[in-house]
Amino acid sequence: MKLPVSGVRIDNPAFPLLQALISYWGITSGVGAATGLTVVCADLVNQPTYLGQRVKLLDGAAAGQDRVIMISAAGTLTVDDPFTNAAGAAIAVTAGTRFVIITRPGAGGGPAPPTGPSQALSFYGDVTTWTNANTFVSTDLAGFGDGFFIGYNIYVVRDLAGVGGAPQGEFQLCTGYTSAAGTFTHAAFTVNLAVGDSVILIHPAIWAAMVALYDGTVYFNDTDGVAGTVFPVGTSMMPSNDEASTRTLAMALGLRKINVYTTVAGGFVVPGAMEGYEFIGHGQYSAMDTIDFNGQDVDASVFRRLNIIGAQGGTGPVTLDDCILVNPTGLRAMMRNCFIQQATLAAGAVIDGLNCAAFQGAATITLGTPNPCNLYGWKGDLVLASQTGGETNIYSLGGSITINITCNGGTINIYGRARVDDGSAAGCTVHNYASLRSVYDVYNLPNDVAENTVFTIDYQSLPAKINSIFLDMSNLVQNVIIRIKVQIDGINFRTIETFNWTVGMDDGVYFREITVDMDVRVTIQSVIAQGGVMGIPYLYVEELQ
Repeated sequence: MKLPVSGVRIDNPAFPLLQALISYWGITSGVGAATGLTVVCADLVNQPTYLGQRVKLLDGAAAGQDRVIMISAAGTLTVDDPFTNAAGAAIAVTAGTRFVIITRPGAGGGPAPPTGPSQALSFYGDVTTWTNANTFVSTDLAGFGDGFFIGYNIYVVRDLAGVGGAPQGEFQLCTGYTSAAGTFTHAAFTVNLAVGDSVILIHPAIWAAMVALYDGTVYFNDTDGVAGTVFPVGTSMMPSNDEASTRTLAMALGLRKINVYTTVAGGFVVPGAMEGYEFIGHGQYSAMDTIDFNGQDVDASVFRRLNIIGAQGGTGPVTLDDCILVNPTGLRAMMRNCFIQQATLAAGAVIDGLNCAAFQGAATITLGTPNPCNLYGWKGDLVLASQTGGETNIYSLGGSITINITCNGGTINIYGRARVDDGSAAGCTVHNYASLRSVYDVYNLPNDVAENTVFTIDYQSLPAKINSIFLDMSNLVQNVIIRIKVQIDGINFRTIETFNWTVGMDDGVYFREITVDMDVRVTIQSVIAQGGVMGIPYLYVEELQ
């Protein structure tokens, strides 16, 4: 009810004073919540809002106590702190309790008065019941209405032990709130909450302003960073110095970018599952900005300008941009503009590489059973090892490709420009489709005067031009006859060129530009036996037409 006038003369000077000091004088019509956080008065539905004013009890065990009105809805006032008895225990406000709503400047009818930051943007309470890693109860924060705190961030401002240990300083998003008891649900902290821990519920707007200071990124520096998970740790001005805290900050702040600066051997060791993150090296191809996958699940994560080491966990691919693959294992990746020193693929891995190159000598890729492994625009020398199944496709822009004997299954296709040394074992099918390809080997010339075949090029009706044939004669001690033969009729090899090489001539012999769509054979015949088996290194370069 409104301020009563019974017993007060209208001309009594006390009447306007009461009007100035008290906005409403009422009697509760029902029992409030057991948490002591509500005052029930059915008549309030007919009154303007009193949000932000103070309600004072005139009767009962809590007589004389006043609290700030946080919510005014459906005839119920919800206050900031419980009404308590003489022992300090929260008590329900009983029906028939007289109360007043105390006037404050600007209060009364009309729109709801603005609320101060301490009333609406953050709320403080203690953990009164710990249920499990994802649930706690704070009776200090009961009665605000189901779902009220969803989207707020729970910040542990004080660990009961008082030594600053975890979870003090950690954040987790509130994902559920039940008003009656003050029950909160959230993702787990690194250490469970305990009864007596103090928390602050931070409004999403305040949280967003704080997150903005991180510029969307958590910064890691293993040398000049600092410990902890309390703002401003993790900002560019005060980077984090340990991986676990960096992960905690990123998860709590909802940030997905990690800036990595490392000078310590081993680099940033991924401390736990980090799916869908973006890791960025602080410097372009720094010698030490390194990520160690550490066997963790990094599915769908992106890595830029970093050295990559360690075992990749999870089951999905990652994206590598401008990275150096030092020796990762279990690799499943989409790669762009990367250098490769060494890499071992996961079983059945899908690998797509665009404009990648060898780093510090020949790159070695242990293939396993790729499904498939595609390298487009590959540059440099490459060793393919241990393919036991699946398919590998190399589109080369130049360099040598060596296929080890450990490749004994699946299919390997070579395209573009490459010198191919096929040492694969039986069971591995190699197709050399390189448009400009080089083949190198050594022929051991017998100690006789027979015409011996050095090599035969089988074109299988594939038009080609032999760009060059090189023969190294430096080991020979007797004159020889070199013949170039072509299978003109498809059956018999006919000599089309003969060259008599004598001791004392240039050590190297070459032939060039033989355009055929038939098999070609090179033979050597000693005029006098050499006196022993002599090695003749040879190289031929061919262009597919």
